[in-house]
Amino acid sequence: MPRSLMPFPTLSLLKALAHLHIIGGIVLALLWWLPHFHPILLTTLYLQNVPNQPPLNAFGLCLLGPTVASWGILCRLGLDYLVHAPSQRTYRGLLLAIWIWAPLDTAMCLSQGIMLAAVANMSMIILFSYLLHRLWQQLKTSS
Repeated sequence: MPRSLMPFPTLSLLKALAHLHIIGGIVLALLWWLPHFHPILLTTLYLQNVPNQPPLNAFGLCLLGPTVASWGILCRLGLDYLVHAPSQRTYRGLLLAIWIWAPLDTAMCLSQGIMLAAVANMSMIILFSYLLHRLWQQLKTSS
């Protein structure tokens, strides 16, 4: 579908979510080389004082960066493919990806006390699912 026919907010917001994951993942990975920010990173993600033995230390959190960035890249590729060649299989695949990853990741974050990531994941499930469903409806009606 030509970009001019795509409704602005839906596709743009989905792409922005993908780009934020790419940028955020790269920044998270690069924080490893900035040890001054490690205490800030840990305190921010735990939303409290860091436990004496945090489940994820600064290295573990920074190591998640490439995973977050690659998820953003794959999400963006999936969105581009869905818009270029709309199919229910691609739509369901993108939905399945978020509904497998986010609840499991959220449960792990909650079990380890990493509250900011848990809240972000739950928000991502709701926002991404809503926007993707809306985009799919728009693609179906325009073809």
